[in-house]
Amino acid sequence: MIKNGFKGAIVGAGIGTAAGITMHILQHGGKTKTVEDEIKYKYIDNNSDVLFHLSELNQFRTKNEITRNAMELLHDSIDRLLATESLSETVQKQDVQVSWPITAQHYATDAEDALRVVKTYLDQNQLVIFNMHTEELKTHIQNALYNIDMNVQNLINS
Repeated sequence: MIKNGFKGAIVGAGIGTAAGITMHILQHGGKTKTVEDEIKYKYIDNNSDVLFHLSELNQFRTKNEITRNAMELLHDSIDRLLATESLSETVQKQDVQVSWPITAQHYATDAEDALRVVKTYLDQNQLVIFNMHTEELKTHIQNALYNIDMNVQNLINS
């Protein structure tokens, strides 16, 4: 009985997560931009590796509003994550906020959720390139999270 209840809870959590991600993208997508509009973000533009991978992933924007909104959320989240990383590297000890690692984790989760949403709309031929760039982006995201955490800890402990 407990096994069936646990299985039901896992299935319910999965369905709730998928619905939540979709609702978040639909509600917070805002204006959609085409590839030609060339989204510019200050902190992404300053990081050539991330800029390369995101520009390669831009080819997966489709006429589907959900994927366009997901890609916009991806760009917004990564830019904010990189901004938090930059801030954590340059801030004075008295200005540091202990909540930055948690905020950064939120941005990272939004970015990874957006990647999952886009992936669901791709066919098998597109997945190889998408997965390659996604894995590289996830590495950069994890590095940024680590850097933010270490920078905040060093400032608090100094």
